[in-house]
Amino acid sequence: MAWIGRSPANTFEKVDKQFRYKPFIPFQKKYLRVGDVRYLSHDQLSAAPPEADMYICGSDQVWNPNLFRKEKDERAFWLDFNNNGVRRVAYAPSFGVIHLGDDAVRRYTAYAKHFDAVSVREKNGLHIMEKLGRLNAVWVPDPTLLIELNDFLKIEQKHQQSQKPYLFSYQLQTRRSLPSAATAINKTVCSRFGLELYDSYSVSVIYNIFRRKYLNPAQWLYKLHNSDFIVTNSFHGTVFALLYHRPFITILRKGLSSGMNNRIETLLEVVGLSNRSVTEFDQNCVEALCQEEIDWSGVETNIKGFREKGIKFLKDALI
Repeated sequence: MAWIGRSPANTFEKVDKQFRYKPFIPFQKKYLRVGDVRYLSHDQLSAAPPEADMYICGSDQVWNPNLFRKEKDERAFWLDFNNNGVRRVAYAPSFGVIHLGDDAVRRYTAYAKHFDAVSVREKNGLHIMEKLGRLNAVWVPDPTLLIELNDFLKIEQKHQQSQKPYLFSYQLQTRRSLPSAATAINKTVCSRFGLELYDSYSVSVIYNIFRRKYLNPAQWLYKLHNSDFIVTNSFHGTVFALLYHRPFITILRKGLSSGMNNRIETLLEVVGLSNRSVTEFDQNCVEALCQEEIDWSGVETNIKGFREKGIKFLKDALI
C-alpha cells in the first residue's frame, strides 16, 4: 500500500501528505486550466509534444539540479524535447542553488541554447545564466507578484477565524521539530503583542491528522491576510506578507538548504526590507523589528516597478 512507510514515523508522514493534498483538489479544478494529457516520461513528451504556439517553463525551482534523479527528467523542465520549432520561453525559473557543478554546467549550457527568451527569479540566477552562455537573461519577479492584490482577495475563503489577534507561523521543511529560532521568535512576538500562535502547518504530523488542520490555498491566504504578524522561512510566505502589508520576520535557511535563501534575499532587497530576514534568534533584533514601522507605500512602489518589468518581459517574449 502506498500509505505504508518503512517505519511508523514514515507512515504518518505518508498519511499526512495525502491529507494535505486532498484540500487542493477542488481549488485546482476551479482555478487551474490543466490539459487532459499527462506525460509520464521524457520519451512520451518527445514522441507527442503538446500542440501550442509557445512553451513556457517556470517558475519556482524547475532548474534545481538536486531535484531530479534522471537526466531525462530535467530535460523536460528545460523544454528540451522535440525540436518542432515552437517558441520556448523561461519565466522566473529558479536554480535553488548558488553554484552549479561542472557536469550540470555542461548539460544546462546545451539546454539553454534552445530558448528564445530567458528570465530568472533570483539575482544570482543572472550569473549562473552567464556561465551557461546566456548573457541576455532578465531578472523578473515571481508570478505571484505579477497580479494585483484584489485578485487574491477574490479567491480567499474564510476559515475558522480566531476571535483574538494571532501570529501566523509558516515553516517549511521542518521535519519533526520546529527550529529553535522559529520557536523563540514566535514566543517573543506573541508575548510582545499579546497574540495567539497559529501554526499553519504544525510539524507534529499526528496533530495535523487528528485535528484536521489542513488548509486549501484559498483558506491559507485568508488566514495569512487576517493575521497580525507573520513569521516564516518560506519565500511565498514572505511574498504574501508584503502583498498583504503584514509585519513579518523571515528566517533564512542554514546548511544544505541555504542555497534557497537568495530568492528571499533578492526579493527583500527589491522592496528595501533586507533587515527583516534573520538566521538566528536575537532578542534585541526581534524587539527592534517588532517596533519598526514598515513603509508600505515604499514597498508598493518597489513591487509595482518590479511587476512592470516582469510584464514587459512576457510581452516582449510574445513578439
